[in-house]
Amino acid sequence: MKARVLFWVSLIFVAAGCGRDEQPDDRVWAPIASNSVAEGELDTVIVFAHQDDELLWMLPFWSSARRFVLAAVPTSPAHRELVALHGAEYSQNWVPVWGEMSNLCFAEIYWSSGPRSAECTRISADTYLSNAPPDAAAAKEAIKQRVRKYVAEPEVKRIVTHNPWGEYGHIHHRLVSAAVRELGVELGKEVVVLGSVIGTNGPGTWTFADVDPVGCGVEAQYAPFDGTQFQHYRGLYLDVCIGGAPPDYRCPGGQSVWTGLGPQDYPTGTRPFLKVVTGGRDLATDPAQHPCFSGAYPLKRITAADWDGNGVAEILGSHAKGGALWRSSDFKNWAPVPGALQQMVVGDFNGDGRPDVAGLNDTSRSIYYTTDLGRSWTRVPGQLDRLVTGDFNGDGRSDLAGVNRLSRRAFVTTNLRSWLSISGSVDDVASGDFNRARPGDELAGLSSRALVYSPELINWKTIPGEADQVVAADINGDGQADLAVVNDLNDSLWLTTDLQRWTRLSGKVNRLVAADFNPNRPGQELAGIEVLTNNVLCALDFAVGSPDPFGPWRPCGGKAVQIVAGDFNPDRPGQELAGIDPGGIARKTRLLTPATWE
Repeated sequence: MKARVLFWVSLIFVAAGCGRDEQPDDRVWAPIASNSVAEGELDTVIVFAHQDDELLWMLPFWSSARRFVLAAVPTSPAHRELVALHGAEYSQNWVPVWGEMSNLCFAEIYWSSGPRSAECTRISADTYLSNAPPDAAAAKEAIKQRVRKYVAEPEVKRIVTHNPWGEYGHIHHRLVSAAVRELGVELGKEVVVLGSVIGTNGPGTWTFADVDPVGCGVEAQYAPFDGTQFQHYRGLYLDVCIGGAPPDYRCPGGQSVWTGLGPQDYPTGTRPFLKVVTGGRDLATDPAQHPCFSGAYPLKRITAADWDGNGVAEILGSHAKGGALWRSSDFKNWAPVPGALQQMVVGDFNGDGRPDVAGLNDTSRSIYYTTDLGRSWTRVPGQLDRLVTGDFNGDGRSDLAGVNRLSRRAFVTTNLRSWLSISGSVDDVASGDFNRARPGDELAGLSSRALVYSPELINWKTIPGEADQVVAADINGDGQADLAVVNDLNDSLWLTTDLQRWTRLSGKVNRLVAADFNPNRPGQELAGIEVLTNNVLCALDFAVGSPDPFGPWRPCGGKAVQIVAGDFNPDRPGQELAGIDPGGIARKTRLLTPATWE
């Protein structure tokens, strides 16, 4: 293995989130010695679920690997041909612990609807791993039994395997991870995993979220994925064909053993690797202390309300892949909530004084609401792409409004069954009491960047100016909604309290949230995320008539990609902030001790 190109180039300490440059956080372990591989110290075993996973998720550790253990599926003649093309240093240390099946059975079992022949059916029953209870426990034990002797050697210091999230949720990845972590604890080995998780930005759009190791309380090391090496081995996959599978344009008469991943589907560049088993402890089994290992990680969106009625806001989070819902009152321990949504809004839809939830599924664009936090969901007819709440008929109950971006029309429902369409085109909306002459709330919005509002919920009227983001709030405390907007073209921030005249605010802040952060003054204040830095900032004072009525923005949290307001701190009046940090973990802050997340 010494002839391999060294993938660990210049490894750096994790310092993100430390708040200083002088010293790394003490939870970060020292990088591998630069000469360890050159001296022949092959101290790593790579354990992976499927042929190609060691390339996709574990490539930086190839240079120190003494074994490559295929742990979740049998091999096939086509895959053996592929392995031989890797060269002797790989192929002579490659171990398929589940044996071998024919190309035909492999294609039927793993790439089609299931085995068809009696022989393939028998092989599938003997080797296919299930994640359904109680089969999952048996599958994990079977993996441990087959892998143990390859990782138990005294020369093995480190096992590299799949992360607890299965990278993108694959059941085999999660099973292999669990089995290897248990072996690591039993045998006293370190277990290292990729600190990146695939989430989704919408239908068919994938992205990688990197864990913040310091914030999660785990030791980590950054390592680069070598693009040249990756493309070399990827090319080998495209050159090897499996017979008996459906025709593939890259592989006439059969299917390539690689099934068409694009650049967005695998990690590139420098990524964190986490020491998940250390000192005989599996940190993934302690999500309260290491929140990145909770089932709620990584989150894409959150909302907040006091669902249990104890006077302190809780968090409802939507998982980045698929939108599964999770609930937490302490930001450490999470409980699943039935349902899956990507957008969520809070309101009181049945008038009982308790917060309810409505939301959208990004894929189907379907609308649902619940008055018992997920124990049952009711489908609202229609499809929307943006959803807001408001009391649009003044009856004291929350209603829904939203935008269908295909038709560019806004719709309002006051009974959660039928919709009223507002005449005219619009792309986004915000709700607030813009018209004191009628009961309830109205809508403002954006129409191709033009600012508009609908004082009667019948049609749209133009407001001077253009913007890309709009937030409604009672900033000056007069009981009527004002508008704060962001112009993305020049990162400028503007405020109007009469829907006619604008005041430019200092700072470059977007993704605004309005709430009563400062109970010492009437009205609401603003919080947002600073452009380029992702730092959370607040504007807590407002001076009527000032050229810059909020003055300078102040730090009021760590870094975030989304923020929400809620009463998370019963020790002081007013609202606090919670957010999703860039690593996908939910955090909260106390505004009286700014600039950090708890």
